[in-house]
Amino acid sequence: MIKSIDDMLDTDTIYKNPEYIMPDYIPERFKHREDEYEYARSKVVSHIRHGGGESIVAVGPSGSGKSHLFKKLKKEVNQSEAEASMYYLSCKDRSPYYALVDFNRKFDSNFPAHGYSYEEVRDKLGENLKSKNESLIVILDEIENLNTNDKDFDTLAYTMSRWNELIDGGKIRLQTIVISNDESYIESISAKAYSTFQPRYLRFQPYTRGQYKDILQERVSNAFKKGIVENGVLDYLAARLCNEYDDMRVAFKLLKSAGDKVDMGDTDTLTVNVIKQREKELDTNELIVEVDDMSDQQLVVLMTMCATKLPASTNLVFENYLKLVSNLTIEKKSKRSLYRHILSKLESRGYVLKELKGRGRGKGVVNMYTLAPVEGLKDKIIDEFENRFDVDVEKSRGPIEV
Repeated sequence: MIKSIDDMLDTDTIYKNPEYIMPDYIPERFKHREDEYEYARSKVVSHIRHGGGESIVAVGPSGSGKSHLFKKLKKEVNQSEAEASMYYLSCKDRSPYYALVDFNRKFDSNFPAHGYSYEEVRDKLGENLKSKNESLIVILDEIENLNTNDKDFDTLAYTMSRWNELIDGGKIRLQTIVISNDESYIESISAKAYSTFQPRYLRFQPYTRGQYKDILQERVSNAFKKGIVENGVLDYLAARLCNEYDDMRVAFKLLKSAGDKVDMGDTDTLTVNVIKQREKELDTNELIVEVDDMSDQQLVVLMTMCATKLPASTNLVFENYLKLVSNLTIEKKSKRSLYRHILSKLESRGYVLKELKGRGRGKGVVNMYTLAPVEGLKDKIIDEFENRFDVDVEKSRGPIEV
């Protein structure tokens, strides 16, 4: 017998507070990252008190707590009585131009995405920064995903480090914090940019198996009621993190997925077997799961295809892509770049299917694209697009007018 919604809501839940196992949850205290947090705090406090703050580069593997740690520090600074403001910017799939546009929008939410030169956008940001008349700290996350041009970080690092030389009048007290998974990317910038940037490194080492288990234990004890999670689950997840995933966020996804299954009454206890079953399902639905981590450009192209009558030619996909991206703060790619670097990548990952269609006798063939026929993929793309770009998509009328 199928339960009614009222019956389902009346059923006792296994959770105390599922927020603790959400991937985006920021803890009050960072277990096994106490030293890193105190080092970052000391550098930021020194900048607030004395100015001339040293640039910081936080490097370490994905899922090692870098972004969450600095988001926690940002919250602490902005809630303090210090004459200081801290800002967070994701550089994922941004050019220096659009990174500065995003920064300007921290001061003016209506700042236009197009129509200015890089120097004009930079100068406007300089005016905005000077107007604050306080200590400023900016976090540049995912810096290695700053577009595809090797000189992009050179440009941004130079700008962030030399404000008082680039802008006439006044003085800007800005400290720059860069977060990256790839230390070699930082070291590959030009000698000129590196000499002006002069960063202090904060290295995040991978968690050990014991540390993984310790962190999971704290989160699980706060997320689930006592006796729900079977002995052995934490040991199993800690081992999988060390040997397979190397990313704490995967364990949280598995715990939430397994917890939801138990919460629906399919079983009474969250066991290792339930975790293993969710692992298999995550692998099966890998395309859906990885939508969260794809680049902005890839997501916009997929969103374009959701809004386009398929199968569609490269020309039609590109035309509709231009209409969609014109309303977003990301760089417009050329048709060649869309075909060679985005569509081809999406095809190789299985999100897009391509077939050749004849134009007629003697007229050659044309590439025709469609989305992979995976249940739930289109809804996942739309949901992620809404969340990432803060766009309200009306599914009943189609995702967007193109």
